[in-house]
Amino acid sequence: MESIDRFMADMPGYPARFFRQVCTQLILGNALAAGSFQTRNGAIALADLAVPVLAIGGTEDVIAPIPSVRAATDVFTGSPSVRFESAPGSHLGLVAGPKARDSTWAHIDGFLDGVVAHTA
Repeated sequence: MESIDRFMADMPGYPARFFRQVCTQLILGNALAAGSFQTRNGAIALADLAVPVLAIGGTEDVIAPIPSVRAATDVFTGSPSVRFESAPGSHLGLVAGPKARDSTWAHIDGFLDGVVAHTA
């Protein structure tokens, strides 16, 4: 939670209510590991999602460590494919850090190429 506090302190205007709900359900409640989470319109069971999934964990991410991101491969059981990749960086550095273009974004590009090729 200290990492999240520091993250929040550096991001003015972050939508506090949404963030609180995410922290309460996903981090403190460990909802993703349990396989479902609540939305305003009801529960969403991850096993019911029937789309390809890409989960990318940052090697320096203390908010969502590699083992917790890799667990996506266990909960998206209805998906036709679940792919896990790791990339250098922290939680935010994973998508916006100096190595993101050649790692994270390359994983995303390859994933999307595969999804498009599979549906074409």
